[in-house]
Amino acid sequence: MDLDREPLAISVVEHDDTGRVSFSDVPDRLIPALVEAFGEERVARAIHPSDPERAFWMSLPVMPKRTPWPRFKKLFKNGELEKRVRSIGEVRPAPYFMTAINLSDEPVLGKTGVVYFVCKKGCHFCQYRDFEEHTVDPEGLARRMLALQAGGADNVQFLSPTAYTKAIVVAIYLAAQRGFSLPIVHKSEGEDSPEDLALLDGLVDVYVPDAKFMSPDWSARIGLPATYPARMQACIQEMYRQVGPLTRRAEDSILHGSGVLVRHLLMPHGVPEMREVLTFVKSIDERLPAHIMTGYEPLHDAANVEGIDRPVTPGEIHAATQAARKVNLEFSIVR
Repeated sequence: MDLDREPLAISVVEHDDTGRVSFSDVPDRLIPALVEAFGEERVARAIHPSDPERAFWMSLPVMPKRTPWPRFKKLFKNGELEKRVRSIGEVRPAPYFMTAINLSDEPVLGKTGVVYFVCKKGCHFCQYRDFEEHTVDPEGLARRMLALQAGGADNVQFLSPTAYTKAIVVAIYLAAQRGFSLPIVHKSEGEDSPEDLALLDGLVDVYVPDAKFMSPDWSARIGLPATYPARMQACIQEMYRQVGPLTRRAEDSILHGSGVLVRHLLMPHGVPEMREVLTFVKSIDERLPAHIMTGYEPLHDAANVEGIDRPVTPGEIHAATQAARKVNLEFSIVR
Protein backbone atom coordinates (compact mmCIF):
# COMPACT_ATOMS: atom_id res chain seq x y z
CA MET A 1 0.00 0.00 0.00
CA ASP A 2 1.03 3.64 -0.57
CA LEU A 3 1.21 5.75 2.60
CA ASP A 4 1.07 8.90 0.48
CA ARG A 5 -2.49 7.99 -0.43
CA GLU A 6 -3.61 7.61 3.18
CA PRO A 7 -5.80 10.41 4.57
CA LEU A 8 -4.09 12.86 6.95
CA ALA A 9 -5.70 14.77 9.81
CA ILE A 10 -4.32 16.95 12.58
CA SER A 11 -5.71 19.05 15.43
CA VAL A 12 -4.14 22.51 15.72
CA VAL A 13 -4.52 24.95 18.62
CA GLU A 14 -3.17 28.50 18.43
CA HIS A 15 -2.65 30.35 21.72
CA ASP A 16 -3.49 34.01 21.17
CA ASP A 17 -1.90 35.16 24.42
CA THR A 18 1.52 33.59 23.81
CA GLY A 19 1.62 33.04 20.05
CA ARG A 20 2.41 29.38 20.71
CA VAL A 21 0.97 26.69 18.48
CA SER A 22 0.39 23.06 19.43
CA PHE A 23 -0.55 19.99 17.44
CA SER A 24 -2.23 16.71 18.33
CA ASP A 25 0.42 14.77 16.39
CA VAL A 26 2.79 15.70 13.60
CA PRO A 27 2.72 13.45 10.52
CA ASP A 28 6.05 13.67 8.71
CA ARG A 29 4.34 14.56 5.44
CA LEU A 30 2.60 17.58 6.95
CA ILE A 31 5.67 19.34 8.34
CA PRO A 32 6.35 21.42 5.18
CA ALA A 33 2.73 22.62 5.15
CA LEU A 34 2.84 23.43 8.89
CA VAL A 35 6.06 25.42 8.44
CA GLU A 36 4.46 27.34 5.60
CA ALA A 37 1.39 28.11 7.72
CA PHE A 38 2.99 28.89 11.09
CA GLY A 39 6.70 29.52 10.46
CA GLU A 40 9.69 27.30 11.09
CA GLU A 41 10.43 28.61 14.60
CA ARG A 42 6.90 28.05 15.97
CA VAL A 43 6.68 24.58 14.47
CA ALA A 44 10.14 23.60 15.75
CA ARG A 45 9.23 24.74 19.25
CA ALA A 46 6.10 22.60 19.15
CA ILE A 47 7.59 19.37 17.83
CA HIS A 48 11.17 19.19 19.11
CA PRO A 49 12.13 18.41 22.71
CA SER A 50 13.76 21.16 24.74
CA ASP A 51 17.19 20.59 26.27
CA PRO A 52 15.68 19.61 29.67
CA GLU A 53 13.30 17.19 27.95
CA ARG A 54 16.09 15.60 25.96
CA ALA A 55 18.15 15.30 29.14
CA PHE A 56 15.22 13.47 30.77
CA TRP A 57 14.90 10.95 27.96
CA MET A 58 18.67 10.45 27.86
CA SER A 59 18.64 9.75 31.61
CA LEU A 60 16.66 6.54 31.10
CA PRO A 61 18.71 3.39 31.63
CA VAL A 62 20.01 1.42 28.68
CA MET A 63 18.15 -1.76 27.74
CA PRO A 64 20.04 -4.96 28.63
CA LYS A 65 21.77 -6.37 25.56
CA ARG A 66 20.04 -9.75 25.75
CA THR A 67 16.52 -8.29 25.70
CA PRO A 68 14.59 -9.85 22.76
CA TRP A 69 14.20 -7.24 19.99
CA PRO A 70 11.58 -6.98 18.74
CA ARG A 71 9.84 -9.29 21.17
CA PHE A 72 7.29 -10.83 18.80
CA LYS A 73 10.03 -12.54 16.74
CA LYS A 74 10.60 -15.19 19.41
CA LEU A 75 6.91 -16.18 19.47
CA PHE A 76 6.78 -16.12 15.69
CA LYS A 77 9.80 -18.40 15.30
CA ASN A 78 8.73 -20.96 17.91
CA GLY A 79 5.16 -21.20 16.57
CA GLU A 80 3.47 -19.73 19.65
CA LEU A 81 2.17 -16.73 17.72
CA GLU A 82 0.51 -18.98 15.12
CA LYS A 83 -1.16 -20.98 17.91
CA ARG A 84 -2.39 -17.75 19.48
CA VAL A 85 -3.82 -16.57 16.18
CA ARG A 86 -5.62 -19.88 15.60
CA SER A 87 -7.22 -19.62 19.05
CA ILE A 88 -8.69 -16.20 18.24
CA GLY A 89 -11.10 -17.28 15.54
CA GLU A 90 -13.00 -14.78 13.42
CA VAL A 91 -11.97 -11.13 13.76
CA ARG A 92 -14.15 -8.18 12.83
CA PRO A 93 -12.70 -5.15 11.01
CA ALA A 94 -11.63 -2.30 13.30
CA PRO A 95 -12.63 1.37 12.90
CA TYR A 96 -9.67 3.63 12.18
CA PHE A 97 -9.00 6.97 10.54
CA MET A 98 -5.33 7.34 9.62
CA THR A 99 -1.89 5.76 9.24
CA ALA A 100 1.17 8.04 9.26
CA ILE A 101 4.83 8.34 10.27
CA ASN A 102 5.06 10.89 13.09
CA LEU A 103 7.61 12.62 15.22
CA SER A 104 6.60 11.16 18.57
CA ASP A 105 5.44 13.14 21.61
CA GLU A 106 7.91 10.87 23.41
CA PRO A 107 11.26 11.41 21.66
CA VAL A 108 12.53 8.08 22.95
CA LEU A 109 10.25 6.50 20.32
CA GLY A 110 11.78 8.43 17.41
CA LYS A 111 9.92 8.39 14.08
CA THR A 112 6.95 6.27 14.99
CA GLY A 113 4.62 4.76 12.42
CA VAL A 114 1.14 5.19 13.88
CA VAL A 115 -2.08 3.38 13.11
CA TYR A 116 -4.90 5.51 14.54
CA PHE A 117 -7.88 3.49 15.72
CA VAL A 118 -11.18 5.16 16.58
CA CYS A 119 -11.61 5.35 20.34
CA LYS A 120 -15.23 5.00 21.49
CA LYS A 121 -14.64 5.68 25.19
CA GLY A 122 -15.95 9.23 25.20
CA CYS A 123 -13.50 11.46 27.09
CA HIS A 124 -15.01 14.95 26.90
CA PHE A 125 -11.84 16.56 25.52
CA CYS A 126 -10.65 13.84 23.12
CA GLN A 127 -8.58 15.37 20.32
CA TYR A 128 -9.10 12.34 18.06
CA ARG A 129 -12.67 13.16 17.24
CA ASP A 130 -14.68 14.12 14.17
CA PHE A 131 -12.14 12.67 11.71
CA GLU A 132 -13.51 10.62 8.81
CA GLU A 133 -13.87 7.03 9.95
CA HIS A 134 -12.86 3.97 7.91
CA THR A 135 -12.49 0.28 8.75
CA VAL A 136 -9.50 -2.01 8.44
CA ASP A 137 -9.17 -5.78 8.77
CA PRO A 138 -6.05 -7.68 9.95
CA GLU A 139 -4.80 -7.99 6.37
CA GLY A 140 -5.12 -4.22 5.92
CA LEU A 141 -3.32 -3.64 9.22
CA ALA A 142 -0.49 -5.94 8.12
CA ARG A 143 -0.11 -4.02 4.85
CA ARG A 144 0.07 -0.74 6.76
CA MET A 145 2.68 -2.13 9.14
CA LEU A 146 4.85 -3.18 6.21
CA ALA A 147 4.35 0.19 4.50
CA LEU A 148 5.42 2.02 7.67
CA GLN A 149 8.54 -0.16 7.84
CA ALA A 150 9.35 0.58 4.19
CA GLY A 151 8.75 4.29 4.85
CA GLY A 152 11.50 4.46 7.48
CA ALA A 153 9.56 4.26 10.75
CA ASP A 154 11.54 3.27 13.85
CA ASN A 155 8.58 1.31 15.22
CA VAL A 156 4.89 0.73 14.65
CA GLN A 157 2.54 2.24 17.20
CA PHE A 158 -1.08 1.26 17.69
CA LEU A 159 -3.01 4.24 19.08
CA SER A 160 -6.22 3.62 21.07
CA PRO A 161 -5.96 -0.13 20.40
CA THR A 162 -7.85 -1.40 23.44
CA ALA A 163 -10.97 -2.73 21.68
CA TYR A 164 -9.07 -4.18 18.72
CA THR A 165 -6.51 -6.53 20.27
CA LYS A 166 -7.52 -9.61 18.30
CA ALA A 167 -7.15 -7.80 14.96
CA ILE A 168 -3.73 -6.51 16.04
CA VAL A 169 -2.44 -9.95 17.05
CA VAL A 170 -3.50 -11.46 13.75
CA ALA A 171 -1.98 -8.51 11.85
CA ILE A 172 1.38 -8.94 13.62
CA TYR A 173 1.42 -12.59 12.54
CA LEU A 174 0.53 -11.77 8.93
CA ALA A 175 3.13 -8.99 8.75
CA ALA A 176 5.82 -11.19 10.33
CA GLN A 177 5.26 -13.77 7.59
CA ARG A 178 6.25 -11.08 5.06
CA GLY A 179 9.36 -9.79 6.79
CA PHE A 180 8.05 -7.25 9.28
CA SER A 181 10.72 -6.64 11.92
CA LEU A 182 9.98 -3.39 13.77
CA PRO A 183 9.23 -3.14 17.50
CA ILE A 184 5.59 -2.72 18.54
CA VAL A 185 4.37 0.26 20.60
CA HIS A 186 0.97 0.02 22.30
CA LYS A 187 -0.44 3.40 23.37
CA SER A 188 -3.77 2.98 25.14
CA GLU A 189 -6.12 4.67 27.59
CA GLY A 190 -4.78 2.33 30.25
CA GLU A 191 -7.70 -0.03 30.79
CA ASP A 192 -6.93 -3.05 28.62
CA SER A 193 -8.53 -6.22 29.95
CA PRO A 194 -6.52 -9.10 31.43
CA GLU A 195 -7.65 -11.26 28.50
CA ASP A 196 -6.35 -8.76 25.93
CA LEU A 197 -3.07 -8.29 27.76
CA ALA A 198 -2.60 -12.07 27.82
CA LEU A 199 -2.94 -12.09 24.02
CA LEU A 200 -0.35 -9.31 23.76
CA ASP A 201 2.16 -10.84 26.17
CA GLY A 202 5.46 -11.31 24.32
CA LEU A 203 4.37 -9.20 21.33
CA VAL A 204 4.58 -5.61 22.61
CA ASP A 205 7.94 -3.90 23.17
CA VAL A 206 6.70 -0.59 24.58
CA TYR A 207 3.48 0.02 26.48
CA VAL A 208 2.46 3.69 26.81
CA PRO A 209 -0.71 3.66 28.93
CA ASP A 210 -2.56 6.72 30.18
CA ALA A 211 -3.31 7.07 33.86
CA LYS A 212 -6.13 9.58 33.51
CA PHE A 213 -7.34 9.80 37.11
CA MET A 214 -7.13 7.96 40.42
CA SER A 215 -10.24 9.21 42.23
CA PRO A 216 -13.70 8.11 41.02
CA ASP A 217 -14.80 11.69 41.76
CA TRP A 218 -13.09 12.69 38.50
CA SER A 219 -15.26 10.35 36.46
CA ALA A 220 -17.91 12.89 35.43
CA ARG A 221 -15.32 15.54 34.62
CA ILE A 222 -13.26 13.24 32.39
CA GLY A 223 -16.14 11.33 30.82
CA LEU A 224 -15.09 7.82 31.85
CA PRO A 225 -16.78 5.41 34.31
CA ALA A 226 -15.99 5.54 38.03
CA THR A 227 -14.57 2.02 37.64
CA TYR A 228 -11.74 3.37 35.46
CA PRO A 229 -9.09 3.79 38.23
CA ALA A 230 -9.26 0.16 39.37
CA ARG A 231 -9.09 -1.17 35.80
CA MET A 232 -6.27 1.22 34.93
CA GLN A 233 -4.16 0.23 37.93
CA ALA A 234 -4.54 -3.49 37.23
CA CYS A 235 -3.72 -2.90 33.56
CA ILE A 236 -0.53 -0.94 34.19
CA GLN A 237 0.66 -3.46 36.77
CA GLU A 238 0.29 -6.27 34.21
CA MET A 239 2.01 -4.25 31.49
CA TYR A 240 4.90 -3.68 33.90
CA ARG A 241 5.03 -7.40 34.72
CA GLN A 242 5.44 -8.13 31.01
CA VAL A 243 8.14 -5.61 30.02
CA GLY A 244 9.36 -3.67 33.08
CA PRO A 245 10.17 0.07 33.11
CA LEU A 246 11.05 1.95 29.92
CA THR A 247 14.68 1.83 28.78
CA ARG A 248 16.75 3.07 25.85
CA ARG A 249 18.39 0.72 23.40
CA ALA A 250 21.83 2.37 23.11
CA GLU A 251 23.81 4.80 25.22
CA ASP A 252 24.16 7.30 22.37
CA SER A 253 20.53 7.18 21.27
CA ILE A 254 17.11 8.15 22.61
CA LEU A 255 15.45 5.81 20.11
CA HIS A 256 14.11 2.27 20.42
CA GLY A 257 13.07 1.99 24.05
CA SER A 258 11.55 -1.11 25.62
CA GLY A 259 9.27 -1.20 28.65
CA VAL A 260 6.42 0.84 30.15
CA LEU A 261 6.05 4.64 30.12
CA VAL A 262 3.03 6.02 32.01
CA ARG A 263 1.42 9.22 30.74
CA HIS A 264 -0.86 11.58 32.67
CA LEU A 265 -2.57 14.70 31.33
CA LEU A 266 -2.51 17.48 33.91
CA MET A 267 -6.04 18.89 34.20
CA PRO A 268 -7.33 22.19 35.62
CA HIS A 269 -7.40 21.85 39.43
CA GLY A 270 -5.60 18.56 38.85
CA VAL A 271 -2.31 18.85 40.76
CA PRO A 272 -3.48 16.69 43.72
CA GLU A 273 -4.74 14.06 41.26
CA MET A 274 -1.39 14.13 39.43
CA ARG A 275 0.38 13.58 42.74
CA GLU A 276 -1.77 10.48 43.36
CA VAL A 277 -0.92 9.15 39.89
CA LEU A 278 2.81 9.56 40.53
CA THR A 279 2.47 7.91 43.95
CA PHE A 280 0.77 4.94 42.30
CA VAL A 281 3.50 4.72 39.64
CA LYS A 282 6.18 4.80 42.34
CA SER A 283 4.39 2.02 44.24
CA ILE A 284 4.98 -0.27 41.25
CA ASP A 285 8.62 0.68 40.71
CA GLU A 286 10.39 3.95 41.44
CA ARG A 287 12.24 3.47 38.13
CA LEU A 288 8.99 3.41 36.16
CA PRO A 289 9.00 6.70 34.20
CA ALA A 290 6.04 9.09 34.05
CA HIS A 291 5.38 11.80 31.49
CA ILE A 292 3.13 14.57 32.83
CA MET A 293 1.65 16.44 29.87
CA THR A 294 0.61 20.06 30.39
CA GLY A 295 -0.92 20.92 27.03
CA TYR A 296 -4.56 20.29 27.97
CA GLU A 297 -7.12 22.19 25.91
CA PRO A 298 -10.89 22.22 26.55
CA LEU A 299 -11.76 20.73 23.17
CA HIS A 300 -15.23 19.59 22.07
CA ASP A 301 -17.59 18.84 24.99
CA ALA A 302 -15.02 19.88 27.60
CA ALA A 303 -15.67 23.56 26.87
CA ASN A 304 -19.05 23.10 28.61
CA VAL A 305 -17.94 20.88 31.49
CA GLU A 306 -17.45 22.80 34.72
CA GLY A 307 -13.94 22.44 36.12
CA ILE A 308 -12.22 21.49 32.86
CA ASP A 309 -13.49 24.33 30.67
CA ARG A 310 -10.12 26.12 30.55
CA PRO A 311 -6.45 25.24 29.91
CA VAL A 312 -4.13 24.64 32.85
CA THR A 313 -2.45 27.78 34.13
CA PRO A 314 1.29 28.52 34.46
CA GLY A 315 0.76 28.42 38.21
CA GLU A 316 -0.66 24.92 38.01
CA ILE A 317 2.24 23.76 35.85
CA HIS A 318 4.70 25.19 38.39
CA ALA A 319 2.81 23.51 41.24
CA ALA A 320 2.83 20.22 39.32
CA THR A 321 6.59 20.45 38.86
CA GLN A 322 7.08 21.04 42.57
CA ALA A 323 4.71 18.20 43.48
CA ALA A 324 6.51 15.80 41.16
CA ARG A 325 9.80 16.59 42.85
CA LYS A 326 8.28 15.85 46.26
CA VAL A 327 7.00 12.44 45.15
CA ASN A 328 10.64 11.71 44.21
CA LEU A 329 9.94 9.29 41.42
CA GLU A 330 13.29 8.52 39.82
CA PHE A 331 12.19 9.38 36.26
CA SER A 332 9.39 11.91 35.76
CA ILE A 333 8.97 14.92 33.52
CA VAL A 334 6.39 17.71 33.52
CA ARG A 335 6.03 19.08 30.01
